[in-house]
Amino acid sequence: MDYNSSEQVNLTDIQGKHFDLIVAASGYEKRCISCFLNSNIISSKKAVFAFKEKLSELHRKENDRFFKSRNFEFITFSGEDADPVIHFFQTYFNECEKENIEILIDISCMTKTWEAAIVQFFTDYENLAKSIAVYFYYTPAEFNLPRKSKPVRTAVSITRRDKPGVESEKPVAMIISLGVESEKAEYIINKLKPSQLILMYADPSYDKRYVEEILKRNRKIIDKIEIRNFINYPIDNINAISEKLVNLCIDLRLNFNVIIIPLGPKIFTLISLLLAARYPDIEIWRVSSGGGDPVYDRTPLPDPLIYKISFIHDEESI
Repeated sequence: MDYNSSEQVNLTDIQGKHFDLIVAASGYEKRCISCFLNSNIISSKKAVFAFKEKLSELHRKENDRFFKSRNFEFITFSGEDADPVIHFFQTYFNECEKENIEILIDISCMTKTWEAAIVQFFTDYENLAKSIAVYFYYTPAEFNLPRKSKPVRTAVSITRRDKPGVESEKPVAMIISLGVESEKAEYIINKLKPSQLILMYADPSYDKRYVEEILKRNRKIIDKIEIRNFINYPIDNINAISEKLVNLCIDLRLNFNVIIIPLGPKIFTLISLLLAARYPDIEIWRVSSGGGDPVYDRTPLPDPLIYKISFIHDEESI
């Protein structure tokens, strides 16, 4: 499918709407079910990707019970595994005979690996459907003071899973969306040694303490770059984030191999993946502690972010 358009929509735009498919994730966070508590969202088919990890942590059991009570089909697999995501959507579309399809995907508790697989599927997908509208739903969470995390173990491309290394002969320009785990930013900088480094961070954010922690914890790398390469973005304005990132990448990719490292809010990861789908020479990398990250209870905030992406069949774009 070809990317056609995108727009940020409000919760009122989807309340009472009948979707062809809804996909959620069941993990240990409280916000896993928040999309479906008061939204009055209807669907012909509902599926939930259930983590095979951390089956008893925090709210996991009650989240599973909730999805079962709402008749979601359970697909259980690892948060590090992309193949079941692709297989699920392939099976759904092989059985779906509609030409125009609308899907809601709650990414609030999904991993970067799952997000990347979803975007990859819709980018690569070719079948009977003429148009697919995907509503990516994200529930922000209250800020938690970070705990000590385990050492960083891996850094890999999630947009080129079959080619994990940097292949281009151009020098590397790295864009990092900063999070509170500064060791991840330091690790990937030392690993790839970019010729150009740009740091982005969410400000305004939902909580000023989050911004303060980012600035404090990443001070060592912030102090090493030029001020023009330190760029803020408003966390609740998806269009503004996308515009800033696109403008950066369009210029950089002329002379650099552009790699984006989304360490901050999950909505930035989604925007990065959608950008890489349109410009395949741009890579998105994930930095991980190998499943050893601490467990946080993510208490949901009331106002979700919803991003509608329209894909159309190749012939429709001619």
